[in-house]
Amino acid sequence: MIASPFSKRPASNPANGEIRDTQRQLSDARDDQIARVVAVVDAMADRSGADHLIASLRPRLRRIRPRRPLAFGRLLFLPLTPLILPGAQWRRGTLAVPRTAFTPLIRQLREALGAEAGAIDAQIAGHGFDETAIIEQLGQRLWSAAARIFASAPVPSYWRDESGLNEADYLALVRPIAHLLACAATVEALARGSLAGALAPEEALRALLLAAAKAGGQTLGMSVVVLLANLPRAQRLLPLAADIAASATDPVVKTAVERAMDFTFDSLDRMVTTITGQEDGIQAATEEITRAVETLSRLEERVGPHRTDRRVRIDDLRRRLDGTCRGCFDAMLVERVLLPLQSLPADAGDAEVAGLEAAARDLRRFEQASRQAGSGELYDRQLRQAGRLLQTPALQNSAMTLADRARLMELLLGPEEALALLRQA
Repeated sequence: MIASPFSKRPASNPANGEIRDTQRQLSDARDDQIARVVAVVDAMADRSGADHLIASLRPRLRRIRPRRPLAFGRLLFLPLTPLILPGAQWRRGTLAVPRTAFTPLIRQLREALGAEAGAIDAQIAGHGFDETAIIEQLGQRLWSAAARIFASAPVPSYWRDESGLNEADYLALVRPIAHLLACAATVEALARGSLAGALAPEEALRALLLAAAKAGGQTLGMSVVVLLANLPRAQRLLPLAADIAASATDPVVKTAVERAMDFTFDSLDRMVTTITGQEDGIQAATEEITRAVETLSRLEERVGPHRTDRRVRIDDLRRRLDGTCRGCFDAMLVERVLLPLQSLPADAGDAEVAGLEAAARDLRRFEQASRQAGSGELYDRQLRQAGRLLQTPALQNSAMTLADRARLMELLLGPEEALALLRQA
């Protein structure tokens, strides 16, 4: 039976009226203002209170992706990203890790590491999350040290006050976290290979899953969620996990894969609502769309004919993902291509043309990712609409040269359409 959520809130919870007023002001702020606020919060030595301020902004942060500096705590919990939920959404008995647990865990690890924590801080300083080599190097050092400490650490005296959780929660969270951190470098290496087009070796997946099952059902469930998020193309992942779970005698291990699939469904539900076609979120959106489509395929492969509820949920997620992609694409096409073309000033120069070309590239990148979710004919039809606009007399007499229009046509519809435009001239 799943217990109720938090036994109590931390006494120092800053979610008072003043904080809520500030959150409302931030919700109306421009992206550049949000980025500056986040930079200030990132620079704080103790950001436990400030985290409440930006909690509601996390969907926007996923979109605008401001350059965020590496920090001890953020690097520490990077391998747990697919499991992290705001404290208010966390429930006991789930596979999630509440963000409210981070402050006391970071404090405990720093105390245990002593001078080594300061040495890691010094090496992290000045680096950002776009520096994969640094993350690989320092991450492995920090994750292995944290895994060793958290595997046997006692409940710290400040745990309840700083996290709002009880002592049993500490053990239920920290032991699986220790295991995940011990495996983090291996998972990161497999994920890098997957991004490069390599499939995760079956023996490597089996070893990770067997070790997780040996650590317990909660650890196996959390490991499956993390592996599926990092390796959505690994077709053998869920079958291997299901075989390992089925052979176990522990009932918690037996149900771990089913719980991981349910958790992943919920994560996809949340992700679909955050996709955006805005200019500074294209890279994140295309990655999320591709990951969602591949993950849905892996889930569908494991859904038996008797689980009509899951099949309905997969169909619903695909429809919603498709609808979100179509809506974002339509908005991008109108706002960044059609309207600027129709209102192109007579004295438009290279900057305006370069902006249109950048918008066309973004549009095609988003369209190619979105096609995976369906509605291919719609994208073809919409792109042809833009192509027709490039052939209108108004644009032929505009500041855009024939070469400019042909280049834009090539970006939107391909070289054959661009050649046809040139031949018509």
